[in-house]
Amino acid sequence: SVAAPAAAQMDMNQLVPKISEARKANALETRNYSWTQRTEVKLKGETKSLKTDIVRYTVDGELQKTPIDETSAKKPKGVRGKIAKKKAGEMKDWMADLGVLLKEYSLPTEGNLLDFLNKAAVNPDGAGQRLDASDVVQPGDRMSMWLGADHKLTRTEVSTQHDGSDVKLKTDHAATPDGLDYVARTVILVPDKGVEMTVENFSYQREQ
Repeated sequence: SVAAPAAAQMDMNQLVPKISEARKANALETRNYSWTQRTEVKLKGETKSLKTDIVRYTVDGELQKTPIDETSAKKPKGVRGKIAKKKAGEMKDWMADLGVLLKEYSLPTEGNLLDFLNKAAVNPDGAGQRLDASDVVQPGDRMSMWLGADHKLTRTEVSTQHDGSDVKLKTDHAATPDGLDYVARTVILVPDKGVEMTVENFSYQREQ
């Protein structure tokens, strides 16, 4: 009864540095690339904004986005226009707060990663593993993480809440021909508000 949990804990302790090292090396390598990012926001199935940016890191390590195309849904004029503008501002603030919450599910520190792995049930999934845990960032949430045979993240799914609304987050990862891992697609769904946000990253080019 003691041996199985002890063995599982040992496996987790061995897994953390492997995942952490892979993430750090990949994050450092990403600074040598530029890529295209496309962001679309829909409200009740209607596209409200669509923009495309060229993304790269500055010499100081700051992420820089240069817009190359942007369209937004036309807003009505007059009183209706003022109301629509106010609502759009409130939604923008709400989404910004949501972004802060969802960023925590990237498990940015080794401590966050270790907490998740200590809670997670590990299930074989092809050549890799699927890790499932609940109460990861806040009570009642659920998160699943898929790892490849090389301990690199290939996919995540999160179910959580923000300001009383259910939120779904899904990410799909890919790799460039020379081995850089990146988040190819992120989808955020807030069903009761009719909000769907999709961010796609592609056309990675090595600059250094």
